[in-house]
Amino acid sequence: MANDFSGDANCVAVYNFEESGVSADGKDYNEDSKNSNDLTDVNTVQKDADSMQGAQSIYFSNTNNEYFSIDDGDLSAGFPMKNGVGTISWSVCFWIQPLVPANTEGVLGKFAFNDGGLYIYIGTDEKLYVRVYDDAAAFDTEVYGTAFDGSTWFHVGVTYDSSDNGYRIRIWDDDGGALLGADETGTFSNACTDSSVALLIGKGSFELDGNLDEVVFFKDVLSADEIDQIRAGTYGAAGGDTLVPASGPARDMGGVGYGVGWGIMGSVGYGITAVMRNLLMNRRELFNPLNWIRKK
Repeated sequence: MANDFSGDANCVAVYNFEESGVSADGKDYNEDSKNSNDLTDVNTVQKDADSMQGAQSIYFSNTNNEYFSIDDGDLSAGFPMKNGVGTISWSVCFWIQPLVPANTEGVLGKFAFNDGGLYIYIGTDEKLYVRVYDDAAAFDTEVYGTAFDGSTWFHVGVTYDSSDNGYRIRIWDDDGGALLGADETGTFSNACTDSSVALLIGKGSFELDGNLDEVVFFKDVLSADEIDQIRAGTYGAAGGDTLVPASGPARDMGGVGYGVGWGIMGSVGYGITAVMRNLLMNRRELFNPLNWIRKK
């Protein structure tokens, strides 16, 4: 099953890295399947049949300085951290298969000192770091407590809430079939402001040595359940288990209505009144469907 981001207005970019003759949407490996945020291939990234969705992933060789780039002015309106958009919430998810880093390796970034932005990277301790910058020379770095354990695939979800600078880092170990460790949650000491520099994928201060697949950007905060749905390939799938979010306003997931069957979305004809919907949303702990039907 494949994710369907077409109905989510808060999803601003999807990079599946497929060849145009293979991908369902006809997009090429460097093109955005959601909007017009197409990437420039710098030094010819390598295509790899080892993938977590579709027919291929992208392998970045740091010895060849390979990465993707898109200038700030070419990003679509409302893209998180685009210059002029202000400080807004965001989420990013991706599959990664890292090699043991010889240096700090950039996964993705859009940042500059005194100019705001985000930098996600892997340290020489093989741990994932998330750093946010504001436009007043302040920055804060948080680290996921458990190191990547070998060259296997991991699914990463990172979220930022602009209302309180809160964050979540969630990593799934696909080889182990479980979360790599407990989610890292907390609050950055400064805001993540917009930035005028380019968005880079596969690069930061140093280039990545490893694979990426299905990199997805949002302009709102995903719940842990939504991150898991993206990892499982069920996000937005008609008739699937796309759910009312565990917190925050209900998101447009592309389903038709809110189903009676414990809140499962996507089932036509399962109407529910606004009163009942509000009751369910205000009593999530009692009616949360994840407590009854989903055990990933």
